[in-house]
Amino acid sequence: MKIRTIPSAAAFAVLLLSGVASAQSVSPAPISVSTAPSTAIVTPGATGVTFATITLASTGSTAYAISSIPVMVTPGAGASLSAVGNCRLFSEGGQPLMSPANAVGNFSSSPSMFSLDAPIVIGAPTSLTIRCDVASNAAPGGAYQFMAGTPSVLAA
Repeated sequence: MKIRTIPSAAAFAVLLLSGVASAQSVSPAPISVSTAPSTAIVTPGATGVTFATITLASTGSTAYAISSIPVMVTPGAGASLSAVGNCRLFSEGGQPLMSPANAVGNFSSSPSMFSLDAPIVIGAPTSLTIRCDVASNAAPGGAYQFMAGTPSVLAA
């Protein structure tokens, strides 16, 4: 008598939950992150304003793919978080890495996740810019500080 096993949905669920059957993330992230603010003056009603440049680099000799980056936004000089929206990441060459559907708005006191349309590979230092639209009722000369956190790194 031969015994055959048929994988059950429960067994598959266990594999998924343990990360065996899905993309896995690397912890701690082997990517260094630095954020440089822009010197742009915030003009009410402006679109595509560069607010910061994020530089990412692998901390070793291996390149890694990233899928998202948390970003904290802090307003200053009379600025309001609700006055900035439609924020997206752009490559060094100016190509959008996020579609308008994935644009970030509605910032709060916690980091917002900038989810890329497709993972990008980080090896040598790579600079990304954050560009946003400014509401027409924004405080003239308002200031915003964008700080990037550790990106979500996918296993190779």
